[in-house]
Amino acid sequence: MTKQPNILFLIMDDQRADSLDWDFVQTPALDRLAAEGMRFRNQFVHVPICTPGRAECLTGCHGYRNGVMWFNTPIEPSRILMPQAFQQAGYHTMHVGKWHNDGHPRDKGYDRVRLNMHDADDFFTTYKKKGHWLTFSDDDGRHTEGHSTEIFTQAAIEEIAAAPAAKPWFCWLALHSPHDPFGCPEPFQSLYQRPDFPLPPAWQAMPAVDNGDLTIRDELLLPHPRPLETGRRNFANYAAMITHHDYWLGRLFERLRASGQWENTIVCFTSDHGLAVGSHGFLGKESMYDHSCRVPCILRGPGIPAGRATERLSTSADLFPTLCEVADIPIPDSVADGRSLLPLFNSAASPVRDAVFSAFRSPQMVNGEKQLLDTQRNVRTETHKLNWYPMSGRMQLFDLRHDPLEQDDLLQPWRLQDDPIWGYRPPAEKNSVMAVAEALKNTLIAFLASQGDPLAESLASCDDFLPERTRK
Repeated sequence: MTKQPNILFLIMDDQRADSLDWDFVQTPALDRLAAEGMRFRNQFVHVPICTPGRAECLTGCHGYRNGVMWFNTPIEPSRILMPQAFQQAGYHTMHVGKWHNDGHPRDKGYDRVRLNMHDADDFFTTYKKKGHWLTFSDDDGRHTEGHSTEIFTQAAIEEIAAAPAAKPWFCWLALHSPHDPFGCPEPFQSLYQRPDFPLPPAWQAMPAVDNGDLTIRDELLLPHPRPLETGRRNFANYAAMITHHDYWLGRLFERLRASGQWENTIVCFTSDHGLAVGSHGFLGKESMYDHSCRVPCILRGPGIPAGRATERLSTSADLFPTLCEVADIPIPDSVADGRSLLPLFNSAASPVRDAVFSAFRSPQMVNGEKQLLDTQRNVRTETHKLNWYPMSGRMQLFDLRHDPLEQDDLLQPWRLQDDPIWGYRPPAEKNSVMAVAEALKNTLIAFLASQGDPLAESLASCDDFLPERTRK
């Protein structure tokens, strides 16, 4: 009888989906992984920030249902977590690296925990001073120090090698790369520091829109306007971190090949969310653009087609039921939002989802008190995206077929009106643009209402959401 497949779940921190397509960044290990497996090009996270993004993977539920929409928020306790499901199915479960959810991974379904990032010696002080160079003093007296990518990956190699041979294993390896500060050892750090290194896609010196979160921590890492050459160096350092962790993941993959475990191991590669790094004038992940909400996703292993990619929509919540199905273990009833992606293994498959949704809440001062305010919502189909910023009432509409970088907001007043003096004609007739916007708005309202989002009623009351100049 063939042993059930091992599961290697790789979750990065801040790696945007399109980074796998950049020909100016070296990622040979991930390129090979994609060639041997299947890539999901349009996978999205519901809340683009660390803790909620990880909770979505762990629970198979969006933030509304699992209760995690911001930091320091516990996962709704009735949810069975991914490691718990595999542990209950007889897997030896391991966690290495960044946890960043409530409690401790040792109490969340893991048989073994190594180098949980926030257990590092004097973590917060050290991280502010040294970034990714951390020191751990384990209870067993073991002393570990080094760059987080390197020591986390090495610990995963050791844990997998020591796993019981009689059981399949589940290993969750959570790297902190390529999160800022963008630092890694040489020769990687200076790899892309050259004057002709490109700027990020859709680079802007100032934010493209007031999304209600322009003064959040990430957006203050560089001044406004964003200095061009500083932005270029920043992006080069971000790219260097991706190449650095690709190298170390390659070492892990080679160990699995050498040990004979590779062919019976399912690898899932993803990230908790993306990052702007200068795109659209933003630096962080806290926005509704694809650079923040879209995440990389590669599945590779037994039963998964090789060399295939799909443009169909999927979400991070879908990974939990998908991995359960490919491993032939029960999907917990608490997985309420995730949908198995197995139908997409067929190249002619119909969509698993017609639309995906993202949301953001952030702490802001109201009457001298800190409160979580609803600042951003969106709905995205395979062809269009509608972003809504409730604090300003502003909306954006993008036709992704012709504008994949989301640079041409079709709801800008001048894009909707003829100018007979100069002969300007809008790219699309106003009524057709409005029909698309209205349909997307209704789809978003229905989703928000189904999730108990208090903004559903507010959005429904927005009968006319265009700027004043276009209301004719």
